[in-house]
Amino acid sequence: EVEEQADLDGADICAEAGQNPWGLIWFFREFENADKDHMPELLSDHPDFKNRIKTLEKHFRKNRAVFGKFNPDRKSGTPFSVPADASVVFLR
Repeated sequence: EVEEQADLDGADICAEAGQNPWGLIWFFREFENADKDHMPELLSDHPDFKNRIKTLEKHFRKNRAVFGKFNPDRKSGTPFSVPADASVVFLR
């Protein structure tokens, strides 16, 4: 339940910031399609990706006024990239 709420909150924050919250679903689909034998340890205790995706899609449908302006087509997304010369900064 905690992870589910975190996903929904994350989608709300993305939308409020003007960032396409569908990126969360695209991200989960990448993990869903990943090699199950090489799943990152971090994700071993997290909910099933299919359920996380279904929950987000339901949230988006239920709140069309907020999420309806974002394109669900992955091709519409801008890939994330970090410049090679970007400095590394650690938070304290």
